[in-house]
Amino acid sequence: MTRNYTYSFKLKVVKEYLNGENSLHTLCLKYKMPSDTPLVIWVSRYKAFGPAGLKQLKRRRYSNDFKVAVITYYLNHSTSIQKTVIHLEIQYSCY
Repeated sequence: MTRNYTYSFKLKVVKEYLNGENSLHTLCLKYKMPSDTPLVIWVSRYKAFGPAGLKQLKRRRYSNDFKVAVITYYLNHSTSIQKTVIHLEIQYSCY
């Protein structure tokens, strides 16, 4: 089950983590989150784009050509999915 998190919640949790107040695991327990994956993504986006990186992206439809280009980029650059998503500024389900 996917949960929609508000911008203010994301910002609060990211700042708690970056200020060294709690670990990712502790924050997941504190806020009853099923996984630390969203937190890892939020922190990455915050570091890359600042607070604006935590805002909900508009849903977009991607062409098949674009999807192939994303996969090609991912494979050619031997990068993570998270870094690929951030680099290409595309939607990822955990945001």
